[in-house]
Amino acid sequence: MQETNMQESVPILVSYLNSLTDINPSWSCQNDAHEKYHHSNTFSNLLGHEYSTTKNLEIQRSNNVVDKPLFHEVSNPTAHGSLKIEYSPAFGRYLVASRDIDAGDVVFREKPLVLAPKAGTGPTCLRCLKILEDPWEGCDGCGAPLCSSACPGDGHSADECKIVARLGLRGCKDVSLVKMLNVLLTPLRTLLLLKNNSAAAEIVAALQSNKEVRRNLQIGHYIEEHIVGTLQKRLNLDVKSDVVHHICGVFDTNAFEVSVDDRRRGRALFPLGAIMNHSCLPNTQHWFTDGVLIVRAVTDIAAGESITNTYTPMLLGTRGRAAHLAATKLFRCACKRCLDPTELGSHVSSVSCRSCRSDRGSDSRSLVVPPDGALKDWQCLKCQKRMPDVAVETMIRAANSTRSRVPSNDLEALRVTSDHLRMMLGKRHYITLEVRYALMNAIMKQPLQDIKDDDLEKAVEISGELLEIASLIDPGFSRFRGLVLLARIQASTEKLRRTCGYAPPCNGTPHQSELARFTEEEEEEENE
Repeated sequence: MQETNMQESVPILVSYLNSLTDINPSWSCQNDAHEKYHHSNTFSNLLGHEYSTTKNLEIQRSNNVVDKPLFHEVSNPTAHGSLKIEYSPAFGRYLVASRDIDAGDVVFREKPLVLAPKAGTGPTCLRCLKILEDPWEGCDGCGAPLCSSACPGDGHSADECKIVARLGLRGCKDVSLVKMLNVLLTPLRTLLLLKNNSAAAEIVAALQSNKEVRRNLQIGHYIEEHIVGTLQKRLNLDVKSDVVHHICGVFDTNAFEVSVDDRRRGRALFPLGAIMNHSCLPNTQHWFTDGVLIVRAVTDIAAGESITNTYTPMLLGTRGRAAHLAATKLFRCACKRCLDPTELGSHVSSVSCRSCRSDRGSDSRSLVVPPDGALKDWQCLKCQKRMPDVAVETMIRAANSTRSRVPSNDLEALRVTSDHLRMMLGKRHYITLEVRYALMNAIMKQPLQDIKDDDLEKAVEISGELLEIASLIDPGFSRFRGLVLLARIQASTEKLRRTCGYAPPCNGTPHQSELARFTEEEEEEENE
């Protein structure tokens, strides 16, 4: 497969964008109707209406993640809705807002072109992506894992079944062989799609794969030996090595991890989502629900502004994000957060100065800030003393190792580690913040009536710190800020009830169960 030239591929992607009107119906509404709808049904107005204190005393939300979203999308009635595709030599193809978009509005919806289990995972139902435990059923045709013979999912086609049968899974419960199957399924399902759908073949060819660079890396050698070799020799497929490298590169560069529900997970290719520019300060976030990717604005987006998504965890420091992007996406980010050594004043990469602080972490300027390049000395903002880069990095690696050994549900271990890291790195460093976030979640997962007074106070304290950081590096209607606000409201309300005796008690439903579910999903995504 010959990868289409980036600039030449723009018409292909525009044509694909035009095909999405069936799941973005408001793109085709009339201008005057849009203006009336837009001003009365923005996210903020709907939020105020739905959660009015005179209407609902308690926010009721379903624990079913595949429920339809509460707020309807608001889109401009142009041929391409709120979007247009542009090209530049610096960014390649990227999405741009064709009108002003309010924070909270749905920017676009998109169905997956290809959906498959995550590479290397254990037994996963090939039809519905449910993560399986022993014992699991084998497909009657090929022996591959299914949650049941009556599974209503449609992910495992008859053509796929015939090919997978050659792998020899019938009667076999070898988990290593199942993991290899999950590695093969992404390119296999894509190959079957391309064989039967010429339009899909054009779209996949138009997506960036970085295959020529990747061929000389370790991942390229792995693909050639374990994926191309298995497809050609063991499954007897007449497939070219170049095509497989492109498909694997497209997925590794562009695919999204998706959660269908608490037990069904995979990765999917969304061509429109794939061409959103990356930013460590993104203006959108996305959800996968009812089999559709929903991209929503978290901040106001002006007409002509790039639509951005992030490929890195929000709390991760600049060097960690850079290493992740270089290894997985093969580019270096130059957003304003990455270019600022203080990370927009959040100082999540800075460490506490051991020379000038009288009370550890008490002076906000007693911080040693990273340099603008590797191997340069770090310098304290207050006393101007320097620390060698190797010394700081050694300390950060030690702290990271300490954090990785702490179970996310061990309250006492999280308390001790949190205090240790505050002394070691300071209260603003991202490793300290990650542990304190885990500590807050562990506290709030308990039934409210069982939480100790000191822990309630700790949850309020931590939530305040996290909201201060989030206002700088994760502003707007972000999921992280919502979860922290929810925990803060729960803890503050229960604290008020105990202190004053007049606030209504919260029994942990539905807020607490929802908070626990979302935080568990976040922990799993971090591990992925």
